[in-house]
Amino acid sequence: TVLFEQSLIQSQIPFDIIFERHLEDLGKYKVLVLADQDALSDVEVERIRNFVRDGGGLVATGTTSALTDWRIERRRPALADLFESGGTFGKGRVAYIPRVEPAVDPPPAQMSYNFSNQYWRPPKNARQLVEAVRKVAGGPLAASVKAPPSVAAEVTSRPADGLLLLHLINFDLGRTILGLESEVRIPAGYRLRSASLESPDEGDSRSLQVSINGGVAAFHVPRLKIYSIARLRLEKTGG
Repeated sequence: TVLFEQSLIQSQIPFDIIFERHLEDLGKYKVLVLADQDALSDVEVERIRNFVRDGGGLVATGTTSALTDWRIERRRPALADLFESGGTFGKGRVAYIPRVEPAVDPPPAQMSYNFSNQYWRPPKNARQLVEAVRKVAGGPLAASVKAPPSVAAEVTSRPADGLLLLHLINFDLGRTILGLESEVRIPAGYRLRSASLESPDEGDSRSLQVSINGGVAAFHVPRLKIYSIARLRLEKTGG
């Protein structure tokens, strides 16, 4: 799971951590990633099936669904028919990848397991993992940023203020990143009123020139020293 997360972080793909309770309503998500999530209850399996059947994307790896929530081995993984579906299930899309391939051999299994940051490197097949996420999404992700691996991106919203925020953080502190091409998906039922770029590194706020195509706002961030925020102000469409 950590290695899949690292692949998403270094590819500037925003994501949330999903816990059991979130499976009750996955409606706001385009893709669910199950990275060797071996133990799933029958109820959780059915909720995942419904999510994909209704149009969601699923990327699963390795031993996902091989065990019950009591960690009893199933005769075959509960989601095996989705993995073998040829890429579609109901209205949704599925990608199964047999293994996340570590770039650094992980420590041996033990009761008190310590997977420290020396192992947090993108796996050998990180590109395959990321491409699978993009493929099963069936459309634009919440954000897309062309940037070096040192840049992380996150999207947050402030509905009460009508704001959609793209946070950009550069962890290569000795290097200013130039020319980031960014895209943010505008939620259905909204349109863009204005956009600005703010940064404590620059000490000012400047307008962003934005082009809209297919519900996606595209804009150019001239430079990123450490931290910048693209603020997209939205308004509801219709009456």
